[in-house]
Amino acid sequence: GDHGRSAVDAVVASPVSSKRERAEAELRKFLGETERFFAAAAGFAERLQNLLTFADVAASAAFFAVLGLLAAALTFSLLLATLFDPSHRFICGLYGAAGLLTYSRVAPKGSGSSSQSWKQAFNEVFACVPDDVQMLHRFVATRIQCEEV
Repeated sequence: GDHGRSAVDAVVASPVSSKRERAEAELRKFLGETERFFAAAAGFAERLQNLLTFADVAASAAFFAVLGLLAAALTFSLLLATLFDPSHRFICGLYGAAGLLTYSRVAPKGSGSSSQSWKQAFNEVFACVPDDVQMLHRFVATRIQCEEV
């Protein structure tokens, strides 16, 4: 008698538990993606702020030096373009087309959202720039611990 009842219970309970397990798996997947998104967004914001405010002097100096070199290269290319195209029609069209092609570039399939991928790429490239937790550690290590000794 009990053997037959437990087999019936297993057959009846199986679709419900299967649906529940699928729902839990989907919820875990969604929460994992959400956590990765917010971690990348927070890391991006913290590193960018610390990069632009000289929280890490060497990284900020290098960043501004690279920006200066890019600005100088753009200025030089426009200066050369003025010599060859005084009306700037061709060079403005060329720069505009390059900008549109760069902006309209399609992200590879399966790479996730484009806003997520460039934030993750920024965080990987600028991993040497400290985030807020690393800045707090530096503060404690250099100020508070030094005062206690």
